[in-house]
Amino acid sequence: MADCGILAATGRICRRVVCGSGAALLAGMLLAACEYRGDIDSAPTIKFTWFSFLSGDDIRENCGPGAPFRYRLVYNADYAQQIRIYSLAPSSAAGSGGATLVTRVSRGSGIRLDSFNDKDPLGFGGFQRFSQQLDADALAEIRHALDWSGAFQPAPKGLRLFSDQYYWVAALCHEGKFYYNAWLYPSERYDLLSFPKALYAVDNSGIAVAPPQDVGPAARMKGSHKNAPENQIFQVQVGDKGLVGHFGL
Repeated sequence: MADCGILAATGRICRRVVCGSGAALLAGMLLAACEYRGDIDSAPTIKFTWFSFLSGDDIRENCGPGAPFRYRLVYNADYAQQIRIYSLAPSSAAGSGGATLVTRVSRGSGIRLDSFNDKDPLGFGGFQRFSQQLDADALAEIRHALDWSGAFQPAPKGLRLFSDQYYWVAALCHEGKFYYNAWLYPSERYDLLSFPKALYAVDNSGIAVAPPQDVGPAARMKGSHKNAPENQIFQVQVGDKGLVGHFGL
């Protein structure tokens, strides 16, 4: 049997599948189940499409000449502790040149991808959601910070990001072009970031930002995951235009 080279949805993760003749249709359906197409606040959506969301697959697919801007910036502050997501899109309600900013912050227990408790349905996703309108000046400040941070420059291809580390990823549709980037703490590239400060300046969540910590191989060997459930441990690898692989969860 031949490797179809795609990922299939299972109860825990989208996994690579092996298939032979006659399985192409099924493989395509499984792949579609792994692709993020909206509603990240939905428990099933998180369960099956988190890596696609993190990779910005939906933004890349809909980005092209004439497409409106869309920015997704995700701060992984040890996956089992805090996730912050900042999503920006055009909004006429904010006035000419303004935007809607939706901020999501995990509740401190991570995002559980393999369980659901009907007594605590929101606990599955773990997000608190906050929405606001930004005027043109505020949006311009964020865009300037993204540019200064190198968000529109080539991504660090091959960089591996572990779930217990602290890093930012950005999936951006900007002026009709798709950009993807990532910054791992600690690093010189991370030290040059200015967009987190710009985002925090307009963050209306009231939830404190988890400060970055150095979680390297030595800490991992000592068991930095010991307090994290198995389904919250993973690593991803950065490619030119998104994530090219993931392991764990």
